[in-house]
Amino acid sequence: MLHDGKAPAALLLLAMFVVVSLDPVIAGCCLPTWGHCTEQQKNRIMEACKNPYLKKDNPVRTIPAKTHACCQLVREYQAPKTMNCIVNRFTKKEKKEYDPTLLFYFRSYCKLPPSRSPPPHPHKVMV
Repeated sequence: MLHDGKAPAALLLLAMFVVVSLDPVIAGCCLPTWGHCTEQQKNRIMEACKNPYLKKDNPVRTIPAKTHACCQLVREYQAPKTMNCIVNRFTKKEKKEYDPTLLFYFRSYCKLPPSRSPPPHPHKVMV
């Protein structure tokens, strides 16, 4: 049991702990770690990639061409953690029907190779 004067101090300490824990600015604990995205971005990816590329029941795994709209959107959403955010927006029903982890594979697969540029200083050959 708390003795005289210790009960109010303990309650004050507890109240301060609760306030700090609930305020994400002070606590710094509750900011999203999965990136920023919109429902519209998720819907665009789903429309472009869901059939047949993300289907779980697809017996033969097909992948989109690098010029396909699915790959174009995956490249567009390459910002850090954007794909994590999109996958986190999948509903339970979508997670049962589609394999969202394939989007992480597409992130590396859909990258275009670096363009080849001419050398900065062409070599002159004396003949």
